[in-house]
Amino acid sequence: MTKRHFLFSLVSLFVCLAIGKTSDPTLATISIKDLHPTQAAVGFKEVEKKAKKIMKKQDGNIDNYLRKEAVPVVLGPGNKKYMIDGHHFLAAAYKQKVDKVYYVVVDDLSNLASEQLFWGKMIDMKRVYLKRNGQAVQPADLPKDIGGMVDDPYRTFASEVRDKGGFKKVSVPFIEFMWADYFRDLIPLKMILENPKKAVNQALILSRDEKASQLPGYLGR
Repeated sequence: MTKRHFLFSLVSLFVCLAIGKTSDPTLATISIKDLHPTQAAVGFKEVEKKAKKIMKKQDGNIDNYLRKEAVPVVLGPGNKKYMIDGHHFLAAAYKQKVDKVYYVVVDDLSNLASEQLFWGKMIDMKRVYLKRNGQAVQPADLPKDIGGMVDDPYRTFASEVRDKGGFKKVSVPFIEFMWADYFRDLIPLKMILENPKKAVNQALILSRDEKASQLPGYLGR
């Protein structure tokens, strides 16, 4: 390599680092606070589990882990970056005081003329979940960043029921929230908190009921 080529490569490296690019052309780094949620809640119990996992990774191989957990992003008006998955991971990273994460752009809607058009498109594409603990919200009510997420214990409960075979994981956005809202009307929160085993067993029965047949991941009777 000539001196000229070496200097060019060195300059290119510094430029990439300055703009947050990585060696992988599909990934870039971003401050956690610059990613905008497309849901209003997470399950704090699940966040705690992921936070412990991140804490163990922080000794050495955290970068590889963060790359594998790259957050999928849709670009909106003003080039704002809206995450369409990975909210629990990001909340856990934030809890562990991770400054930056990797993201990958999966769609570019930055050319839409207004926020209204953008959210209309996001709703049509089922890339936003406009409920907070079972209650409908508007896009303007969504948290501005991951620090504003609230806890939905039914979201955690739905994942626990899934893990016990209540329904299967399928590639449908916000599937756990759909099941959370189903259980929300049938199983008291007090039971979930005070007698979780009984609550899960009851949910396993309810998950096979015909009333749940329209939910994604339904396993039948």
